[in-house]
Amino acid sequence: MKKITIRKYSFNVSENNLVFWDKVNMNSWEKDTFTIFDTFIDENTVYFDIGAWIGPTVLYAAQLAKSAYAFEPDPVAFGILKENTGLNSTADWSKRITLFNKAVAIEEGYMNLGSKSSGGDSLSSSLFADNATSWKVETVSIPGIIESNGLKNEKMLFKIDIEGGEYSLISSLNKTLADHNSVLFLSFHPGNLFASLNKTESGFLKKFSYWREVILTHCRIIKALPFRFRYLQSGRRLTILNLMYYTVRLRSFSIVASNEKWS
Repeated sequence: MKKITIRKYSFNVSENNLVFWDKVNMNSWEKDTFTIFDTFIDENTVYFDIGAWIGPTVLYAAQLAKSAYAFEPDPVAFGILKENTGLNSTADWSKRITLFNKAVAIEEGYMNLGSKSSGGDSLSSSLFADNATSWKVETVSIPGIIESNGLKNEKMLFKIDIEGGEYSLISSLNKTLADHNSVLFLSFHPGNLFASLNKTESGFLKKFSYWREVILTHCRIIKALPFRFRYLQSGRRLTILNLMYYTVRLRSFSIVASNEKWS
């Protein structure tokens, strides 16, 4: 067992993924993510971790939030997430966490999920469903989770990092986001989207059309978000210029969308 300390919060994890956890302990992994949690999560916030992986975000955010719902459909990663959560069972905040070995989708049912590796590495995605490593996973819907757990009137923060699955999911969540007091912390993976379109050998013009579709997809999604303010993960305002910078270069990036200014 290893103790991880991020700012003033600590939690225990298993001996798996020690190289990664050492980075976390040295404050060299996604520092902006924890700033976002400190800024937007308080004791009245219900936290949704969609793509929880092995737990670095939910084990921190649950110590700030009223309750936390963590979704991880990759069976390898979920096994480690469950173990890591269990290693904190004596802490009061661990009782706020509800784990789901399920994918979040438009509706309840089943979907195929794939990985570029053997699984467990945080890179599993519905975009890779036809890869050699793949699973059929159960799905849940966020409106269904909100309804079944009586969360309709709660303040919420949705963290979504699902390696390209966001492109099919996010537009279906706009009504939910608009109907509740919510903040969205969303990761985009334009490189994965481009790869899913460009699955076969093709000419330059075809590749250019895929690249153009990636850019337009991001513009459409961000424009449709039901929030007044949009920021990059660093806290800078999201502009068309920095949006183009990431999408043209097919680089992953994250945004925060809120109806309150990030001060």
